Amino acid sequence: MGMGSDAAALFPFSTSTTATSPRLCGATAVSHRRIFSDVAEDVTVSVDGQSFLLHKFPLVSRCGRIRKMLADSSSSNSKDADGHQKLELANVPGGAYAFELAAKFCYGTNFEITAANVAQLRCVAEYLEMTEDQHADNLVARAEAYLAEVALRSLDGALEVLRRCDDGGPVAEQVGLVARCVDAVAASAGKEQLVSGLAAHLETCDCAAAARCREDWWVEDLSLLRIDHYRRVIAAMRRSGVRPETIGASVAHYAQTWLKGVDVEQRRRQRACWDGSGPFVGDGQRMVVETLVDVLATENVAAVTLSFLFGKARRRQKASFAYD
Repeated sequence: MGMGSDAAALFPFSTSTTATSPRLCGATAVSHRRIFSDVAEDVTVSVDGQSFLLHKFPLVSRCGRIRKMLADSSSSNSKDADGHQKLELANVPGGAYAFELAAKFCYGTNFEITAANVAQLRCVAEYLEMTEDQHADNLVARAEAYLAEVALRSLDGALEVLRRCDDGGPVAEQVGLVARCVDAVAASAGKEQLVSGLAAHLETCDCAAAARCREDWWVEDLSLLRIDHYRRVIAAMRRSGVRPETIGASVAHYAQTWLKGVDVEQRRRQRACWDGSGPFVGDGQRMVVETLVDVLATENVAAVTLSFLFGKARRRQKASFAYD
């Protein structure tokens, strides 16, 4: 959806300055509210087929990439049918959704940073060059503050950010976000293990049961990760001292989650619906089996036998032959 004459509705300017909490995001809004209330938009930015009709000044003041692109487009006289300077952004991390949040930040609109959107914000801020070199307290710094002070301090937060790194594309790797999430998950899992061990040592039934529940939930949540991220988490968990039997239980749960029900009909459905993306469709299951077997061998996890995974591999092979 474009941002044209109804920009005030899309960007409800606050009359207060930005909150200092890392959970809230927005540049100082007072001056923008006065400056742009009666000023026509003068630039059209296209992202993933969506057009955003915006003002140059708030974008240029915080986005190094847009500043450079506007300078280049001025010399080439690139304009749309209405005479607005026209920019097209390709391969934006997080797509139009992430760009709209970044634009709101430039305009001074407060919004909440969460574990579900911080990966996209961090990556789109990198893409747009929203660094301290462009403007103090810019979006890169805001996203980093939330990661350090909130998201990566808890296991569920780190897992959520890691899952959302897919939305950030290769930029998530380039800025080290995936690696930091992996380390945070492993460190938090080690802490959960210590709590579980302490509860068992105290022989308090309620505490021990609660500790088991805590351990169970993160074993299940690990199964939501894509296979390459999962493998890195398991390696980091081993380095941090997580018990082999816990790692083994996680591997078994991951296998059960992604490999159960591998049959001919499932392969037909996957082949028909596959859109060319995603690691867990069709032949991606073979990659899961091979990776998990390699994880067991590499991590020397004795608590889980290979028979389960080999059985899944045989079933998948039979299904493949039957289908082909």
